[in-house]
Amino acid sequence: VIKNSPVLIRQAFRRTIFDKPQSLKSFTGYRRFERDDGVAWVDGHFRRLGFSIRRRAIEEGTALAGCSGGLSRLGPLLSHIGMLLLIVGGLAASITGYQARVSGAAGDTISRPEWDFDLRIDDFKLVYYPISLNQWVELPDGHRGRVTEIRHDSARVDLSSHPGLHESRWLLRDSLRNDFEVYRNGRLTPYQGNIRSYITRAELIKDGQPVLKRKIEVNHPLRYGGFRFYQTSFEAGGGNIDVDTVVVLAVGEDNDSAVVRLAVRGEAEKLPWGDLSLKAGEFFPDFKLDRNMQPFSASGELINPAVRVTLVGGGREIGAKWVFSHDFGGMGGSNMPLKLRIVDLTGVNSSRSGYATILEVKRDSGRWIIWMGFFCVTLGLVLTYSMTHRQAWAVVLRKPEGRDEIHLAYRNSRIDHRTRDYFERLD
Repeated sequence: VIKNSPVLIRQAFRRTIFDKPQSLKSFTGYRRFERDDGVAWVDGHFRRLGFSIRRRAIEEGTALAGCSGGLSRLGPLLSHIGMLLLIVGGLAASITGYQARVSGAAGDTISRPEWDFDLRIDDFKLVYYPISLNQWVELPDGHRGRVTEIRHDSARVDLSSHPGLHESRWLLRDSLRNDFEVYRNGRLTPYQGNIRSYITRAELIKDGQPVLKRKIEVNHPLRYGGFRFYQTSFEAGGGNIDVDTVVVLAVGEDNDSAVVRLAVRGEAEKLPWGDLSLKAGEFFPDFKLDRNMQPFSASGELINPAVRVTLVGGGREIGAKWVFSHDFGGMGGSNMPLKLRIVDLTGVNSSRSGYATILEVKRDSGRWIIWMGFFCVTLGLVLTYSMTHRQAWAVVLRKPEGRDEIHLAYRNSRIDHRTRDYFERLD
């Protein structure tokens, strides 16, 4: 790119004029003519070919240069620049990008340390396809079968999958359900073959004030502050676990210990030794990591409770780690001089709320660079294959007596032979 850029830009925008007939004789497309109106004759033919024309007066007459499609010279250059931008954008996205998986049921408020806002889930629902052919449906008596025929207001259901039932029944379509649940991995979950879409209604809250309300659907993400929230799936049997206070046992380097009550997302509480305080942040009732090593709650039950605890000292944050109830190990916070463990949870409120939505959150800092790369590659291909660089030159020598002497040359193109065919027909 660095080597060829000056040459290609010069070829695209400059119109070189040759003022000596000898310079044109080296071209394979060289021809010689004699005409009474040499300059006007060359000018007319150049214009018929759609050339932009540049001319210069020389001592013996006039030199002309005609050109069209010069921008096609920039096509390969733009395509290569676009490829470089794709590489740079991909590197930027992989190094500085952000990806996480979050979940929540209606009424939950989701926050992350990387966000400067909260996401409140107002509603989540599953949208089902209407009753149609080959769908599995549930009958009023609890049997399930496959729809094999549809009429205006009724459907024929094949029940042969049930032991002892080898029959088909005609039933009103309104009496059939396709939103039934099945057992999967030991839990009741909707039969996903009939689900058309998942829809989450959410509200963004910043500094305690609502700033944005949106509906999140598959292929219709929520975009805010450089983050994109994609609707990916749902959790069956979603529930809400609210914890007011987490009781944490803290053990210092000198084996000093203290039991501290921390309000979830509340104020910091001082430790009895040193100028140190602890603050409880996000709480997950069933802590797990997704494939991108981002934490989320696998269910709405107290199976593996974890809280993110931050150590504050000297007016600044020293470190933070995820604290669990089963041991002092924790996760993260290698620079924290404390061992922590959950010993109790108070103010636990559990409520069922249908299903919980699962959202994938992304932020690609190099995304605009990648889009610029796609644009440059596409524009380069369009210029390369939709235009052809055609050039011709002429030196018209005036003779004191007789006709003008015309020296004409053109550059032959391997793709478009229009210029060659045109000039070869001249006499």
